[in-house]
Amino acid sequence: GLGYVTLLELQLRQGQANDCLHELQLILAEKAVIFRTDIRHGSNYHMTTCAWGRVANADAAVQRHAALYCRCRIQMGRLGAGPDILEQYKELSDSDLTISTAVSDPNARGHRDDTLPWIWTMDVPRDMAANDRMSEFYRVNWLRMRALQDRWKEEVQLLKCEQEWTKNFFENKVRFWTGRKVATLAKGQAGPACYAAR
Repeated sequence: GLGYVTLLELQLRQGQANDCLHELQLILAEKAVIFRTDIRHGSNYHMTTCAWGRVANADAAVQRHAALYCRCRIQMGRLGAGPDILEQYKELSDSDLTISTAVSDPNARGHRDDTLPWIWTMDVPRDMAANDRMSEFYRVNWLRMRALQDRWKEEVQLLKCEQEWTKNFFENKVRFWTGRKVATLAKGQAGPACYAAR
């Protein structure tokens, strides 16, 4: 009876939330492309004005889909969605809906450790099958994240090596100064032996 209808409504809300997130991804990717191609490289006032108009339209569409997603998430909570579902469909914040240089230019200075908002990890296979631009976007960002992971693995290895090198350096200094102390004591020089013992 009613439990079945509630479960069906919850599944419909999840589908609607997925659709909203998919649209947000497409619009934000398109907005990044507009910034990268039309606004930064606009050669005259007319081109730049048209590009800013397209950005304003994209912003309006982002707000519309974000509001719809938030309503879906609230309804999922009211329908008794479990914590696993609500964890998957996180709350949207303004920072999730912004396009930074890290997205529009993956090789920009100072963005090496930037990560993408959580909405870019949702429903990847469908996006890649449906849109070549999204496929390229995921490929580039996957490579960036892989490079970041490789850098951190290398950093861990270097840290372990540096730790060993530091230990070896100080052990070598201990042997050196202990040898100096023994040599100066053998010569009967107490002053240099005290200095070496320090």
